[in-house]
Formats: sequence, C-alpha cells, structure tokens
Amino acid sequence: MRLILYSATRFCPKVEIGKINFFMKVKANRLVLSLFTVILFTMFCGQINVRAQVRDYFTEAEIELVRDANEIDKRIDVLTKAIDRRFLVIEKDTSQDKQVKKDEGKWGELPSGTRAELLSDIARILQKAIDDIDDLVARKEMNEKLKKGEVKDDLDKITQSILRKNDERFPMAVHNLADAARRYLPKLESLGNGEIDQRERGAIDRSVESCEAIIEASDRVPKPTGKSKKS
Repeated sequence: MRLILYSATRFCPKVEIGKINFFMKVKANRLVLSLFTVILFTMFCGQINVRAQVRDYFTEAEIELVRDANEIDKRIDVLTKAIDRRFLVIEKDTSQDKQVKKDEGKWGELPSGTRAELLSDIARILQKAIDDIDDLVARKEMNEKLKKGEVKDDLDKITQSILRKNDERFPMAVHNLADAARRYLPKLESLGNGEIDQRERGAIDRSVESCEAIIEASDRVPKPTGKSKKS
C-alpha cells in the first residue's frame, strides 16, 4: 500500500508526500483493488492450468479395462499390457502394428505424450500393480482370520467369490508380474543410458526399483502350474 501511494505522489505533481487528498486516496484504493483482483484472477487461472496439466497415467479405455478386471491375474495382465504399449511408443517400435490395430476396438489408440510423461506412466502403473498385490495380501490375511472366526464375516457372496478366486490366482499374478518386470529391466536400463533430463531419470529409477522389488518378492511365492489367459 505504501509503495502504491508513494508511486502516486511521484507521478502526480499536485500531490505532496504526506498530503494525499481524498481524490488520490480513492484512486489509490481503486488501484489496490484492481491489482488485488488481477492477482486473484492470475492465481485462479494458474490453478486451472495446473489441474489441466495433471496427467492421468491411464487412457480412458485402459481405465475401463482395469475397472473390469476384478480377478488379480487378469488385472495384472491389463496393467502389464498398458506398460508394454507405452514402451512401443517410447521405442518407436512398429513390429506390433498389426496387433495394435487389432486391439484398437478394446484398448483404443496407443497412449500419447512426451518421453518423460510415458516413462512416468510406466513408473506409476508398476506402483499400482504392486499396490494391488499388496492389497490382495492384506485380504488374504483377513480371509485367514475369517476362517479362524477371529473377525465377523459380513461380506456379500459376490465379494467372497472374488476374494476366493484371487486367493487361487495370487501366485499366477505375482509371477506374471515378475516375468514382465524381467522384460522391463533391460529396456529401462537402455533408456537410462546417456544424458537424459531429471524427470526421465527419476521415472526410470522408480521403475527399476519397482521391478527389482517385484522379482525379489516372486522368489518367495511358489510357481503356479497353469497359465493365465492374456487380455
């Protein structure tokens, strides 16, 4: 406020410092109000722009596929395929064009974005896969308590059926994810060679860490005898 009033007296020869008349006070107040309005508007627009720039790491078609994949091994297959599709774009790999075209009805077009955005997608999808596995482990522990009568079973029959199926499919889901992680590690290491920007490096490092954790965890899970149907 002082700076604004001082500026007003500098550029108005009729007004001396310390003797600002009513007219100048009104003008100064209006100037302050105008500047305040501009600042609020700028902040508001900035918030809108930030929200607009927040990227969803799934496409709309992928969101639906993930939502529909209630069984854990099928969920993991959807997540790993979503990652595979991003590697195709990053590596400019056209060897799968026929399959990509065939999948368009179900999966939509390949994801778009900068290299940094696609690498960030991969890191976030890997983390989601880990989170989904962790959630299932927690549910398995709950199921054990249910069997022992330690907690009340108030789940509906459909939910109980899904949980039972997921218990059976858990080993397959873990090893399918670990197989994918083994495929991803060489790709990530190759993409991390040379000078790359900090955001890309951070996404690659997170993905490598996730892959290594997945592979290590899979060593403690017995391998299943069957194969999961791919999405």
